[in-house]
Amino acid sequence: MRSVRFSTPLYLTTGVRKPKNHWLNMNNFRNWPFHLSNNLKILFNKAIEIPELDSPLAACKITFIFYYPTVQRRDIDNSLSVIAKFTQDSLVAAKVILDDDYTIVRQVTGIYGGLDRKNPRCEVIVEELNVS
Repeated sequence: MRSVRFSTPLYLTTGVRKPKNHWLNMNNFRNWPFHLSNNLKILFNKAIEIPELDSPLAACKITFIFYYPTVQRRDIDNSLSVIAKFTQDSLVAAKVILDDDYTIVRQVTGIYGGLDRKNPRCEVIVEELNVS
């Protein structure tokens, strides 16, 4: 069974003179103008390093493990919705999967991994599934 593991950021920073952190969650995503959403998706793709595979996975499950910077209570699904979307689009672009529909991505799971003040992140594990 093949698998890949990598990290994604929980937020992206834009701006040079006035840097601004954009937390990747549904509460923010729904209010972003299209150009900002598109720019953040491009920055996200550049910020992650996806290991290469010889051939795309025919079916997989993806696990997202969130390590937040504070003990502030958060809804995992708010973070999961945007990070999963951006990640799956990046997996298609990297040719790890051919598409991000339900025929290939059979399961998506979001897990709270704990507190990490120094390196808040989302660990992504993509695992191949047997197709039957």
